[in-house]
Amino acid sequence: MHRRDHDMASRGPDIRATIPGMWLMERVVVLAMFGVLAGTTTTLAHAQSVTGKTEAERASAPNELHVMVWTATLPDHPTLLLVPTIHHLADDDSRIDVALGALADRVQAIVLEAPLKPTPAHAAAILRRYGVYPASDNITNHVSGMTAERLAQCARQSGHNVFTFFQLKPWLAALAATYRSKAPDTAEPGGRLSQMLGYQGIDQRLSSIAQAKKMPLIYLETDERGFRVFSDVPPMAQEAMLIASCENLAGVRVPGTADLRALEAAWISGDAALLDRLLTTRDPKESDALYTADQYIYRTNTDVFAAALARYDYFHGKGPILVAVGAGHFFGAASLLDRLRAVGYTVIPPQSAAAARDGTTPDVNRSPL
Repeated sequence: MHRRDHDMASRGPDIRATIPGMWLMERVVVLAMFGVLAGTTTTLAHAQSVTGKTEAERASAPNELHVMVWTATLPDHPTLLLVPTIHHLADDDSRIDVALGALADRVQAIVLEAPLKPTPAHAAAILRRYGVYPASDNITNHVSGMTAERLAQCARQSGHNVFTFFQLKPWLAALAATYRSKAPDTAEPGGRLSQMLGYQGIDQRLSSIAQAKKMPLIYLETDERGFRVFSDVPPMAQEAMLIASCENLAGVRVPGTADLRALEAAWISGDAALLDRLLTTRDPKESDALYTADQYIYRTNTDVFAAALARYDYFHGKGPILVAVGAGHFFGAASLLDRLRAVGYTVIPPQSAAAARDGTTPDVNRSPL
């Protein structure tokens, strides 16, 4: 059931003051940090609905999965094992957790982009600064390509209160629409999963593994820094993100949409070349504004990640360290790998899956932290 539009109208625009508003923020706060699926073709604003694997496809899959890993070394720095991540998965493959667990056994700490679960109070404070308009303003004063009626329709379709939705800035409204409040608990075999509401991604799985193994968990940026990146996206690009999210809710596939299932299949198969093509090939029909949003977030976050990794004292130990960031940061111009090479790291690409099965993966120095 959709929330009634007038439920919050008499309580004032402060998003903190209502249960629906706080719920919205708590949901978006986690997803916003990883809304850019690998920094490509604006997948933060929209994602293609996918279907579950057939029994035949599952039966034909190999029993073991070997994660693609780039190895980066620099004298007097910890050895880095760099793993591309996909922030949400279309299918739940039990081999992924097994492979990630085995990889975690080879390292002394795990590094992720940003905290996955900031506290609600901290999240609310950040969102008030970067994502919510004051009482005297609302989103209709900042978008020109959507009428108030279309915005209200988008809010209802995404399961959010219209009043609350109108107080969100375009980037946050785009995420709120993308990660809609209503989603089926389960998907029928062969049915369609709700956009971006599939299974936990590589980041979340690694976080759970680190906690279970009581391993150090390190972040390349703060949650506030991550939100600020979204809020600094140029205004027209933010509006393009919002339009794309709302169009996707209405069943319109916007050019530039990511195929989550294809990305996951490439990741599972260890096919770096295919992952590169999927992530860097721009849809010729994608709007410039939408592409600008994606590229801004990609470049800005790559800068932050590279600067952290280049610091001599960042990890407070000798490693090896597992570094897991969005797959898009591994490919294209000025990639994270290029940035590491520029500061002196020797970067060894992943071996083929066949070589890994032959047991030829080189060992890394397991010196203690």
